[in-house]
Amino acid sequence: MDNLQTPTSHEQIVQVIEKANEEGRKVRVVAAGHSWSEIAQTQDIMISLHEYIGIVEVDKENLKVTVKAGTNLRNISELLDKEGLAMINLGSVAAQSLGGAISTGELDMIMVKGYLRVHSIMSF
Repeated sequence: MDNLQTPTSHEQIVQVIEKANEEGRKVRVVAAGHSWSEIAQTQDIMISLHEYIGIVEVDKENLKVTVKAGTNLRNISELLDKEGLAMINLGSVAAQSLGGAISTGELDMIMVKGYLRVHSIMSF
């Protein structure tokens, strides 16, 4: 298996993790590489989610949207606009992925019944 994987589906992510496990290798999620730090470098498997993008589900009644982790904040805004929804608060780096914003604490979030809930969706 190549060192860098770029899955486009949930199933592909599962396959990468299972294959790495079979090979006794660790998996590290890497982002856009904006940091100068080499902290994400590894001889094991690096997985980039930049191709794992888009909306999975929209629940307008409950203002709940499920978005793939690789989708950047700018694109989330555009996708939500098509649904008549918007984010109340957007992180300071719109090119950042949702997964990156969550992992760095960029968005206001809490855990609700086992789900990560971002408090920033509104209808218009």
